[in-house]
Amino acid sequence: PIQTLLDKDLTKINAFIATLSIKHQLCFWHCLRAIKICLAILGRHPAFYNADDAFQEYNWIDRTFVPINQICNRAQFDDTNDLEKETVFATPSGYSFCPAPHRSQALHIFTKHFCKHPLLPGCDDRYCVAKEIHDDAVHEMYMFCYQRGLRELWGYMWTLWYYLKKWQLWARSTSPYLCRL
Repeated sequence: PIQTLLDKDLTKINAFIATLSIKHQLCFWHCLRAIKICLAILGRHPAFYNADDAFQEYNWIDRTFVPINQICNRAQFDDTNDLEKETVFATPSGYSFCPAPHRSQALHIFTKHFCKHPLLPGCDDRYCVAKEIHDDAVHEMYMFCYQRGLRELWGYMWTLWYYLKKWQLWARSTSPYLCRL
């Protein structure tokens, strides 16, 4: 085989990578299922989002647009010593990881990004290379989250899906082949 489809089980993924030199891609159904489950848990806080890493890759990303539980309480500390800053973990009343009206839109955007491939023209009949597809996808998801104030959703999507190492596990555009699902 030249490519395998897997669920999001890292043990399986690592075993395949260690034994076979082929492309491994997460199954579309498993990707959607994982995201839907995460979005349905209203009080969930995303894994740590490293805004500096995201900014290093894309300098247009706002370093202060981080999940609520990572916002630093700078008023108590001198700004010259970053190591002493505390992270606020208090959850404001009415907190929601991703409000219901935005969930289907986020899934639609993710689905579009999953399906893009250099061998397929985009909506504008333009063909893109894999890096362009990734850059455009990151920008679209970031702007969707940023314009709606969805800090938690952006932290989750970057950390678990759009960060390049994660992107390579699920995006069709990372393979020179078109896999039939």
